[in-house]
Formats: sequence, C-alpha cells, structure tokens
Amino acid sequence: MLEAWLADVYRGDVDGAWTLTRLPSNAGSAPQQDPKAAFTRLVNSLHENFVQAVQTPDFKVTHRAPGAAGQSVITDADVTVDGHTLRQAILSTKQGSGQVRLALTFTLGQVTGEWRLTNLGMDLDASVAATGGAGVTG
Repeated sequence: MLEAWLADVYRGDVDGAWTLTRLPSNAGSAPQQDPKAAFTRLVNSLHENFVQAVQTPDFKVTHRAPGAAGQSVITDADVTVDGHTLRQAILSTKQGSGQVRLALTFTLGQVTGEWRLTNLGMDLDASVAATGGAGVTG
C-alpha cells in the first residue's frame, strides 16, 4: 500500500494518493481549512522533491516495524528506490544537501479493514546520515 502511495506522489497524482490516505482531522485547525487542499500542497511539495531524487518510481518497503492497534510505522530509511533508501535519495537532492534535512515517517493503519496512510511525520531538522537511522518525530 505504501509503495502505491509513494508512486502516486511521484506521479503527482493527488487523487490517487488521497484515496490511500486517512489522516486524522486536526481539532485545533481553523474550520475553513480544507483538508484536501492542505494534502494537495503536501503531495505537490513531496512530488517536486521525488522527481529530483528518483529516476524510476519502483518503491519497495524493506522493513515494517509493527506498532500497536493494527498499525505499522515505516521510515524513509525503510523504503528503497533506485538502489538507495528513500532517505538517501532525498538527501542527494539540492534541498537535501543544505543545512535543512528532511526525514519522513509513515504510519499505516487499518481503516474499515483496508490499510491506509494514517500519519505522515516530517522532520525538517533531522540529524540524519544518508546511510543511518534517525530518530524521526512527527
């Protein structure tokens, strides 16, 4: 499921990624904020980074950390693409090579019996090495 979501993001297919996503609503956000509009901005931003970093969108999840209550947590170091981890690919781009580094954590959960992306953690100041693990916060 995550592989399909990442491929949708790579293609810039917001609607495809949206159908595989069930993010929690933000209780503290303004009522006029459209969740799909915010999601669209996020996908477009990731899409720009992915097309710079990835030649062939053949994403593979190499490790799934089991979580509580039917959830699975996957980091960008647990996803391979083009023979590298997704983290290595992102860090190889112009955006990833500067002071700010991006680390991603994907939480998958079962929603009405189907796996969906239920949380996307982004750490813009992660102290990560291109080959090592990271303590990613959401």
